[in-house]
Amino acid sequence: MALTSSDETDLLIPLHDSSLEAGRFPEFLKRLRQRTRAARASLLVTDGVLSPLLYVALADASTTDPSAGGNAPGAGVLPLETMRPGRAYALDELTSADPLLPARHSEQAGGIVDERLVRVMPQGTLSAWLSLGRTGPCSATDSALLSALAPHLAVAVRSTAAARFDAIGQAITRACLQRSAGGWLAFTADGRVVARDESTAERVLQATGRLAREGERLSLGQPGATRRLAEAVAALAADRQAPPCALTLAGETRIDLVLDRADRAAPGLEEAGLVIGFCRFPDESQNRSPALLADLLGISRREAELAVLVSQGRSLKEAGARMGLTEETARTYSKQLYAKLGLRGQAELVRLVCDSGAALAPTPPSIP
Repeated sequence: MALTSSDETDLLIPLHDSSLEAGRFPEFLKRLRQRTRAARASLLVTDGVLSPLLYVALADASTTDPSAGGNAPGAGVLPLETMRPGRAYALDELTSADPLLPARHSEQAGGIVDERLVRVMPQGTLSAWLSLGRTGPCSATDSALLSALAPHLAVAVRSTAAARFDAIGQAITRACLQRSAGGWLAFTADGRVVARDESTAERVLQATGRLAREGERLSLGQPGATRRLAEAVAALAADRQAPPCALTLAGETRIDLVLDRADRAAPGLEEAGLVIGFCRFPDESQNRSPALLADLLGISRREAELAVLVSQGRSLKEAGARMGLTEETARTYSKQLYAKLGLRGQAELVRLVCDSGAALAPTPPSIP
């Protein structure tokens, strides 16, 4: 069955409209149910990694909550994995092999007596099933419509799954940047900010009192610093051989900014013509976790506490006092650390702590 022009307008536009984001499948199912006058339209998406997503459109409501509206039609009951992609199945085709299946499915389906189901796609671990349920018999027209919709729905499912994993990656990247006290800004040749990570935007605002809005030039609040930034960006954009340069965004909070050409700093951006500003925020050694440091270096928690305090610039006497130790006991701890870790002195201990992953702790530890 070929889709009519009315079908294309009414049913396909929600699938291809990326502005709908999470609402594209609920809107599509709502329109499908209305167009067919079915009691329920549903879509089950699984990727083998994250929790399955169930979208349901009923006569009186729509939901994207996997726990709402019961289980997906046939999920855990019908042999969905045996279905061939693109072919619409009648309910009795999927229940004929087991005499107990019709009753189990009917109990789960809640008033639906007949269904047409199509497996939209299997691609690796990604798969999806579209279902149309009625309180009366389904028709051949239902099957034809589902089969015609399957290729279009497959495109939308793939793009939504990719966006879902991309959002996870972006969230983890933001968390990593925040914990490692780093970030980035991307500039056009004329100094406009075209992209930035959220953490950097917040830090720049705190440091300069000015937002790093996309599409605008970054104002540092000081004419000289703003001009130097613009000149440095322009020089890098114009000359492939120009070396990276560094600037400091001075304000309430210091931010060090290292500028480099995007094609040199981030392979794959050769045609973008951008300049990337890699940010380093103030040393957040207060966030170094003694518990993590102890795990990383194989030392005791108390030894790790002393190492963290020393890395923050405190003397052994000051560190010992913070821990409730005498200066002599603190020195004993330090000698134990040097011996265990093969270090030659306090400078090497500080470097080891500062270079460790202990700074990736989620919250500042409480040190007595």
